[in-house]
Amino acid sequence: MRKLMSLLVMVGLFFLAGCSLSPKPETTVSNFIEAGKKYDTTKMSALVANADANGKAKLSELGNENQYQTYFLDYFKENAGKITYTITNAQVKNNSATVTVNFKFIDGLPLLKATLGNVFTKALAGAFSGVKMTEEETKQMIVTAITKQKETNAESFTDQTIEIKLAKVDDQWFIVEPSDELLNVFLSNFNSIGKELGKSMTSNITKQS
Repeated sequence: MRKLMSLLVMVGLFFLAGCSLSPKPETTVSNFIEAGKKYDTTKMSALVANADANGKAKLSELGNENQYQTYFLDYFKENAGKITYTITNAQVKNNSATVTVNFKFIDGLPLLKATLGNVFTKALAGAFSGVKMTEEETKQMIVTAITKQKETNAESFTDQTIEIKLAKVDDQWFIVEPSDELLNVFLSNFNSIGKELGKSMTSNITKQS
């Protein structure tokens, strides 16, 4: 009887160990977000399925200075460290999974909209008066403006629930097709800023006319 009980205990422990070692999609998602908070795009890309070339390209652009100038990247990186999140659900079906995450992150819309709107207005006024600014002067104007706006604009946070798709490959979970709204979390809502800024610039042009 004792031998039988010992055998059952060993089998039970083996079973529990196997369950604990089984990969979970939530772990991949958590590792992806933690890497994003450090703006480690290399690690983020490693957690995206190799077959997802488009997803990897998006992550490459995330930290690309040709895509987002240094002064914006510095702002995004600073804000990324303040992201908080809660994984609320994970649905697994065969080799596919969907993980739901509640994010809280800085909404940079007010600050960047004010910064770029201010710079655009000054640049437009200068153009009308015949003043031509060099690329370096324009960059410095933006750096000065964003620094000033950071001093006068209080940080504002926004909440968003996002579903993240994953696929299981070689017994490991990888993110597939990272959505624009997911990457937008690490860009301080920059996608929304682009739309709002377009409206703001149109309004400024109308006022200057």
